[in-house]
Amino acid sequence: MINEISRTDLLQWVNELLKAQVTKIEQLGSGAVYCQLLDVVHPGKVALLKVNWRAKQEYEFVNNFKILQQGFTKLGITKPIEVEKLTKCKYQDNLEFLQWFKKYIDGHSIAKDYDPIAKRNNQEIEDTEKTRNPSRPKNIPRFQAPSQQNMSKNSSLSVMQAYDNKENNALKNDMQLENLKAERDFYYQKFKELDQFIDEHPGNEFLKQVKEILYATNDRSITINTELEVTVNEEFKSCFVDESLSN
Repeated sequence: MINEISRTDLLQWVNELLKAQVTKIEQLGSGAVYCQLLDVVHPGKVALLKVNWRAKQEYEFVNNFKILQQGFTKLGITKPIEVEKLTKCKYQDNLEFLQWFKKYIDGHSIAKDYDPIAKRNNQEIEDTEKTRNPSRPKNIPRFQAPSQQNMSKNSSLSVMQAYDNKENNALKNDMQLENLKAERDFYYQKFKELDQFIDEHPGNEFLKQVKEILYATNDRSITINTELEVTVNEEFKSCFVDESLSN
């Protein structure tokens, strides 16, 4: 079972596969590792050139996950990416996502000539723990009144932080939109496949009822005839004609 794989074994697997030096599960919260894990089994489906391997801020992590989501969408992968949780670099959330990736990759083949270092342009993957939680100085200075220069710096930092938060929220909204589009496309494809299957079995009363449910509208403007053809009721035909002319 995939759940029986230890944290140490998972990290060893990642490092051997990507020729990396990841030491903590929390580092995966930048999204960079996940992007390359997908590229390992689907080369070229992920825009690795756009991945920020040295991401330090949360909005940069979100951008990496946006690249990952685009790869998922291309491949028809419907696994939800919980960006809000993963970008917090929490252990459990990233452990579970990595476990899913391990199971997914085990079900696919990996090209023997895949060179992970060359694929990321010889860049090392940043340790997010060091950048997000820098070590504190041992000697804490006594309180001093802020100088005019320090106040100016603090003001600039506040403006930069507000900008980063705004950009971060915009990227998250884009991610949510990508997720919705992927889900919409997935179910629309299922609808088309089911509709085609029904059409291949005319005369089946049960399938006719299924198709009636699929095409049902609140105003009952559409019905399914005995040949499983979709027809518009006479009283509503003018509405459909007017709409087509207006377009």
